[in-house]
Amino acid sequence: MRRVVYRLLRRFSVLDRWLRERLTPAGWLVLGAAGAAAAGGIDLNQTLTAQVFTFLSCLLLLAFLASRAFRARVDIRRQLPRYATAGEDFIYRVTVTNRGDATLVGATLAEQFRDPRPGYEEWRATREPGEERRNWFDRKIGYFRWRWLIERRIPEHATEAQLPALAPGESLVLRLAFTPRRRGRIELAGLNRTDWRCLDIIGTRGPMTAGQLAAAVRLTTGAVTGVLDRLEAAGLVRRIRDTQDRRRVIVEVTDELARQGAPVYGPLIADAAEAHAVFDVDELEVITRFIRIERELLAKHTERIAALKPRDRP
Repeated sequence: MRRVVYRLLRRFSVLDRWLRERLTPAGWLVLGAAGAAAAGGIDLNQTLTAQVFTFLSCLLLLAFLASRAFRARVDIRRQLPRYATAGEDFIYRVTVTNRGDATLVGATLAEQFRDPRPGYEEWRATREPGEERRNWFDRKIGYFRWRWLIERRIPEHATEAQLPALAPGESLVLRLAFTPRRRGRIELAGLNRTDWRCLDIIGTRGPMTAGQLAAAVRLTTGAVTGVLDRLEAAGLVRRIRDTQDRRRVIVEVTDELARQGAPVYGPLIADAAEAHAVFDVDELEVITRFIRIERELLAKHTERIAALKPRDRP
């Protein structure tokens, strides 16, 4: 029963998050009015409430379809300080570039935080402060505990910025801010570990197809397509036609990856080159052979473990 409640809470949170990311105050007003009209009763006699509900529902549907058809093409890059202090404003800059063919008008920039929903075990085991004072139903359902777990993950006082008219190709630097609620790690929406893993494989092994990448990271081709869409939108990879077979699409990293990685990995590469200079060629060959053997062993046993049935795995 508790797992059923947990799944319902997760689905409700998905819907709530989806609506909050897409509806303006006017949109919430229309949605509320449509809900009130539906609650007022809809019958086949085409009463006033039925007409109002139909009109508002069509208005929401048209707005949704228009939002899918007229999406803005923008490039957004955060410039984040390394550290934030809990309870104090965290201010950072965001560069917005209009990549579309039309002037961007009436847009609002707001931060999007990583999905804050807790896992089942955390939701079941954690207790909201003061939960013992709630009634029996609220304690059993755990909705307020769910809301509390979500809210403690999301920084408060997140600001928004209204964008002035932005011509095609034009860039603008804006300031956003939020206040971390507690110590820990702040996760913003963007590239995740799987994205970086795919990026590392393409950069290390060279250009490859989406199918080859899917096999390397053990994901479905559909999941890899989503990863590549995000990486391409970030300007880190590009898709090109295979010169030998025009039906094949090859994925390769861009110069933007090296440009962004230089401040982070440049000093590490320089120091590593200096440290490796103390080894002669014969020693480096021994090290290389050892690493190659270890990689082959790991690949072999990864295949073996992947082939095990779920019940045979530890």
